[in-house]
Amino acid sequence: MATVAELTEPYGSFLIHPLKAGTGACAVCRTAVSGTYPRCYPCNEAAKTAGAQLADVVVPISIAVKGEQLATELWRYKNQYDQHARAVLQLRLAAVLWRFLDGHEACVADSAGVPQFDYVTVVPSTSGRDDHPLREIVGKIVGPTRDRYADLLISNPELPPDRGVHPDRFLPNEDVDVTDAAVLLIDDTWTQGGHAQSAAWTLKQAGATRVAVVVIGRHFDPSFRDNSKYLKAARSAGFSWDQCCVHTAGPWKRPVVPTAPYRGDP
Repeated sequence: MATVAELTEPYGSFLIHPLKAGTGACAVCRTAVSGTYPRCYPCNEAAKTAGAQLADVVVPISIAVKGEQLATELWRYKNQYDQHARAVLQLRLAAVLWRFLDGHEACVADSAGVPQFDYVTVVPSTSGRDDHPLREIVGKIVGPTRDRYADLLISNPELPPDRGVHPDRFLPNEDVDVTDAAVLLIDDTWTQGGHAQSAAWTLKQAGATRVAVVVIGRHFDPSFRDNSKYLKAARSAGFSWDQCCVHTAGPWKRPVVPTAPYRGDP
């Protein structure tokens, strides 16, 4: 049975650390920005709309370059026709999230201003899909999250699934009280961030004091404007599981647990 370390080993050759804020990267989502702008256009518009109701920190595990391996896997794990292929990808991406959180959840919590997260949840699908594999990954497979997982959000069917930030894009699950809680919100792909930020807005309206977003892949189009410069710099830095875009490894870092995400082959 494969371990988390074994399942994630191939990813070290194609995952790409986002650049840190202030080095040509958006201070929120870490995508490329032009000149000296601190935020990309979508994140700046979201800030003007929602301000402090947005997530306190957004941490992409990797850049997901359009047409490349990670971006392809993030699409195929939920849309691939072959069920076995979807299960294999689901297991692999679960291991990526597991390994990252095992090493860097402390970084994320510190950046959000909390010692730890009380709840972990996911950004719900806006297409009405109840069997989204991300829920199983976070709620059942990944060791660092499954014991704290709760369905905190419900997609609002009255709003069209556009990419904008809306305070009522999602509805709170009234069966779970998040008053004064710190919530770790997981998403698979960040494109413009509208859904994740809408989810953070709903959680804060429901009483959560801090919301942090961890996203597996920050979608990245290298042909847009001068994004190729950003990508070249990010690639040249290389990838290490000991680093993340908000901190690097330190004495607080826990070792990666070489345990299979769950029993049984997909």
